[in-house]
Amino acid sequence: SECSEFYFLTDPEQLQFSHWADEPRWQLVDRPIAVNEFENYPFVKPHFFSVGLNFISNVKCVIETKRGQVKWDIGVTHPAKFSYRLVCSTTGSDKINGVLLKNFIFHEVQNGRATFTLRSPAPGEYFLKIFAKSLHERNGHTGYTRMLEVLEYKVLIHKACIEDDPLPSCWDTTWGPGQRTDKFCLFPLQNRGLITTEERTVDIEINKTRPVNILCRLCRNGWKDSKLQECIEIEDNDTKSFLTVTLPYAGEYGLEIYGCLPNRKESGFHHVCQYLINCSWRGENVTNEDLEKYLETAEIEDAVNFPP
Repeated sequence: SECSEFYFLTDPEQLQFSHWADEPRWQLVDRPIAVNEFENYPFVKPHFFSVGLNFISNVKCVIETKRGQVKWDIGVTHPAKFSYRLVCSTTGSDKINGVLLKNFIFHEVQNGRATFTLRSPAPGEYFLKIFAKSLHERNGHTGYTRMLEVLEYKVLIHKACIEDDPLPSCWDTTWGPGQRTDKFCLFPLQNRGLITTEERTVDIEINKTRPVNILCRLCRNGWKDSKLQECIEIEDNDTKSFLTVTLPYAGEYGLEIYGCLPNRKESGFHHVCQYLINCSWRGENVTNEDLEKYLETAEIEDAVNFPP
């Protein structure tokens, strides 16, 4: 087992998340907290501070949504990678109707913030555990090499929203550019993980500082990957990549981008980033027959929301 020195000469501002002194002066902070405030803090593990995280919003143990989505941020002072697990509090299951509950969470890291947006899978009580590891290099080596738990919330969903479908099933849990794009010297002009468009076509430009071969995968829940690949066009050279995605119809799509170094072809393509595309384009001339070739199910109404 590893020895943690976190509780040796601990910063009082950090210690107050796990220990409370009934005498205010022994809390050793400028603003002592009452016991009810302490009891409402989320369950914070020492690794939270070791990774360089801090609270920006939702400094409560319960995340509650009466209807719809809820969003909160965690401050990130050093490069870090996150993962998470959402489970039902009564059964301990991490799935609902065969779908992983974590697929109802949109997560990205931008500008010193780790953002989490929770959709409503179904009414009930859940536990959300967040894991993290440091990507901060020290003496030429990356710091923490494995995910450790940093935070736990209780989630209360009073009423699910019918629009809250699971996110497209992509490889990673983090959306948008990040550490892997930097590692491959790729710099997309689209630096946010969510792309919202009213148009059918989405263009993404990626700058390069060294040659990297690019491949893409487009996916949508209930749709055939093989058919959606026909919607992607890639114009690739040593300094830039231009991606054009022509979407068949309105809905949410996941776009995965993979990179391969020409001098290391034997290592294959590696996932570098992914985008969530939310398209509202509804072509007037699009028919059931046009969409049937994309769907894994013959029930058009189950996979596509046609306007009334």
